[in-house]
Amino acid sequence: MRLSICSGNGVYRNGDPAQGCECYDDWLGGDCELACPACVNGACGLGPVESDGNQTAVCECQEGWAGTLCDIECPPCDYTRSSCATDALGQPSCACDEGYGGAYCQLDCPPCDYEVSSCGSTNYIGDFPGTAATCGCDDPTARVGILCELVCPQPNCGNGVCAHTLEGKSYDGTTVQQRAGDASFCRCVQSIFSLHPILKYPITQLPPDY
Repeated sequence: MRLSICSGNGVYRNGDPAQGCECYDDWLGGDCELACPACVNGACGLGPVESDGNQTAVCECQEGWAGTLCDIECPPCDYTRSSCATDALGQPSCACDEGYGGAYCQLDCPPCDYEVSSCGSTNYIGDFPGTAATCGCDDPTARVGILCELVCPQPNCGNGVCAHTLEGKSYDGTTVQQRAGDASFCRCVQSIFSLHPILKYPITQLPPDY
């Protein structure tokens, strides 16, 4: 038995229960049972249905705003090829559509091998917000290269890192011939101890006459 009409937050359309509820402002749901959050720069809408079958009301943000209440200003993303979202810490960033990169998704991605790489707002070279989009290899210990097409020396580079001869170059800034001649190699990482004649000794065993 229904305890109240439309959960007390609406009325029947045309007074007819068969036509469903018409909710008052700031309420949603079939029975007007969902309270809207206090959206700042957006409108209230129905969120996705959760695995337990429940649903909540959420803020649908205006362009340029993000956050639970649409109260966090976004960077100047290119919204023809991206959206804006916040991370776990509440920091906003541009979420690029596939094929676009650069901090504002303003750059076209090279033809990356998307089975082993990605291209997005964090993949670029040059000064912020980026002058050329790049392929970000999913596992840089296994693949490198402008398109992440080069296999690293196996099994791994030990105390070094996997690198390639065209490192730091962009796809459009290189020729087919240059990319064909690109090669992966292990670059050794020198520690501060190997570079300094004193620091290689434990603090209690400094060399004589120090």
